[in-house]
Amino acid sequence: MTRHDPLGSLEDMLRYAQDALEIAEGWPLEAQEADRWRTFALVHCVELIGEAASRVPATFRESHPGIPFGEAIGMRNRLIHAYDSIDMAVVWAVVRNELPPLVAALREILEGRRD
Repeated sequence: MTRHDPLGSLEDMLRYAQDALEIAEGWPLEAQEADRWRTFALVHCVELIGEAASRVPATFRESHPGIPFGEAIGMRNRLIHAYDSIDMAVVWAVVRNELPPLVAALREILEGRRD
């Protein structure tokens, strides 16, 4: 199994969460069917957050219970394996409600590691 740098994976999670928030900015859920490329980009960002989360070692995940690693990984798995039944309202709720606190928590960890 390939070992990944936990801080690099956290940075990836942060970058993709910020990208997802930028994509969703000012874009109502009702408009998602009319803009498939933007929808694909948003879903892909959420997938990548989960993929990066899965690369963080379990010991690090366990020592940072405020980061929803398990939920991010589960969401990624659902989006990848049940791609034909994605509920955009759920994705939308995750982006709008879960990503802002995730971004804040990741920034706090990363800033603390850089000091």
